[in-house]
Amino acid sequence: MALRIDRLTTLEQLAAIRTEWNALLAHNAINEVFLTWEWQDAWWRAYSHGELFVLVGRDAHGALHGIAPWFIDTRRPEERVLRPIGCVDVTDYLDIIAPQARREAFCSSLAAYLHAHSDAFTRINLCNVHGQSPSLVDLPAALERVGFQVTLRPQEVCPVIQLPDTFEGYLESLDKKQRHEARRKLRRAENAEER
Repeated sequence: MALRIDRLTTLEQLAAIRTEWNALLAHNAINEVFLTWEWQDAWWRAYSHGELFVLVGRDAHGALHGIAPWFIDTRRPEERVLRPIGCVDVTDYLDIIAPQARREAFCSSLAAYLHAHSDAFTRINLCNVHGQSPSLVDLPAALERVGFQVTLRPQEVCPVIQLPDTFEGYLESLDKKQRHEARRKLRRAENAEER
């Protein structure tokens, strides 16, 4: 099913889809705070350096099926880079927003739109996409089908450490010297509170 892709370029247009945006995000494979309308709006107001290029996909009845929250970075005059809002350093995970049942149709329609409007940008850099996102498969495939050359480069965005369920479990995971030092500092902190 081909979707109609509309480009949003103003904060007023973004504000108009706030409720739809967050409702769609609730059904997305990757549902991170960084993809909420509130985060995206706040990031754009604080760090914007370019032109909004948010693409939304709707069916013939006007129902929202997908959002590509992007902008064109215009900091370098010789280059107009299409990037996700939030790219790079401030936001851990970014993505398109489209529930799995609608993702393939949205990616195909999105790729066709980008191909037809490729004069608006010199390249696409979709940074900080979550490693488990289906977009890492669906979107590159759709872009290649319409003639884009795609290169995927893994990016270490958000370091993660697995911790035990309890603080005592954490202490037990430390070596003897670190465990002793942590307990000594805890005792000092507790004694300082009692004074």
